[in-house]
Amino acid sequence: MGLVEKQPYSNHSRRMNYQLTEKGESLRPVMKVMIAWGLKHIPDTRVPASQE
Repeated sequence: MGLVEKQPYSNHSRRMNYQLTEKGESLRPVMKVMIAWGLKHIPDTRVPASQE
C-alpha cells in the first residue's frame, strides 16, 4: 500500500480519482509544517488552493 490510491472516476473510462491512503493521510501534519516553513523562509511561496 502506497501513499496515494487511484480509482476510476464515475463512468468516465479515462478519468481517474486520486486519494490519500491511510499512510498518506498520516503525512498530512508533516506537510502542513513544511508548508508553514516555506511560507516563512521562501519568498513568494503560496499555499495551494486546496489547502487554504
